[in-house]
Amino acid sequence: RYMGRMLLGTGGEIGLHGYNHVPLCLEKDGINQANTYPAWQNQENGQAAMIELDQFGRSLFPSNPFSGYVPPSNILCPEARDWLPKVLPNLKVISSLSFEEEDVGTYMQNFGEADDGIIEFPRIVSGYFLYEGEQLALINELGLHYVNSHFIHPDDILDPDRRENRTWATMRSQLDDQYAWLRDNAPGLRNQTVSEGAMAVQRFSRVQVNAGLDGNQYIIHLGGFYDQVFLMMRATRPPANITGGTITRVTSSLYLIEAQQPDLVVTFGD
Repeated sequence: RYMGRMLLGTGGEIGLHGYNHVPLCLEKDGINQANTYPAWQNQENGQAAMIELDQFGRSLFPSNPFSGYVPPSNILCPEARDWLPKVLPNLKVISSLSFEEEDVGTYMQNFGEADDGIIEFPRIVSGYFLYEGEQLALINELGLHYVNSHFIHPDDILDPDRRENRTWATMRSQLDDQYAWLRDNAPGLRNQTVSEGAMAVQRFSRVQVNAGLDGNQYIIHLGGFYDQVFLMMRATRPPANITGGTITRVTSSLYLIEAQQPDLVVTFGD
């Protein structure tokens, strides 16, 4: 309760991460057993466990809606994916992985809005320090969607094996260095909680982009626009100004556009 309130007090958000860290798969699936986990005997037990988890969380932090769920070991079986939003009333976003791990049963996602309204929001990196492969994943995702989603596991500090016997001072310093690198190399990247990030993904998923060049103007119309949408634009000439939004230079030829209206005009100089 103490640590959680400190996090919430700084504008953070707490999500759900399973009941006793057991993935939501039944014994008949064979997936939990393959990953050395116990398996749920039936669907009702798994549902009761998630209800208990949600109630326990709300008893600790009644003002914090638990809108995000990270599957234990990134494993989530199809049946549980179907019923999970029905037993967690505040659930809005599920965060697993966009690439497959060695574990059997990895829940794979792309950024987007599912048919049942849940936002699929994969995490790209996790923990307080990054291995070489994770650094590459971070850079690739910036190039693909200009997004970095980061998950902190509850055991990252407490478990000596997970933190590889690093001290808290070392872990904190490594995390600060990671964020400093993002600030220096990803201009315009916003700091958001998982709920805020999910809303951004939903807006982007619903928008339809129609754009074309007319002389020295690039005219953009956004169907399904609501509130605010971010777009990437590549151009061989630097833009002189923009109406209907703001523009941030990312590289010499790549720009981040914040659309504040459904119609935008980017004007290029001679």
